[in-house]
Amino acid sequence: MEQVFAVIIVILIMVAAYAFVVREEIVEVASIETYQGVLDLEGGGDDDRYSFDRQLKEDYQVHVKYKVPDAGGGLQPIVHFKVWNETTGKELFAETTSANYDKNIRLDAEDSGHYQFLWWVSTGSGSIRVEYDVLIEPTEKLFEKKT
Repeated sequence: MEQVFAVIIVILIMVAAYAFVVREEIVEVASIETYQGVLDLEGGGDDDRYSFDRQLKEDYQVHVKYKVPDAGGGLQPIVHFKVWNETTGKELFAETTSANYDKNIRLDAEDSGHYQFLWWVSTGSGSIRVEYDVLIEPTEKLFEKKT
């Protein structure tokens, strides 16, 4: 009987030590941002560019998709796109003139910062439509230990 009590006491001591060492985990609710829309850019006019700014954090990913629908005959201005850090000048998405774009980038600590998402058309005349979809989300669940 004494051995049973000794085993129970050892188990209770181990459980108490484990509870003391391990802290409760609290899940930080990280935000998911989506930006979707349709742009009508005018070559050579006041509406020749569209941009928005976002603060991007580490352990996030940015997925950018856009499409320039075929407008049929005639010459269209070329759509340019890039995402760059206004402070450091570093490009997150390098400048491209693709008509269809679909790319995902993960952000590390050195990538975090204030970024500008920018679409513009080269000089000329005519209008062009751009359908865009931007998703900014955490790459994994972010945990914080309770102290």
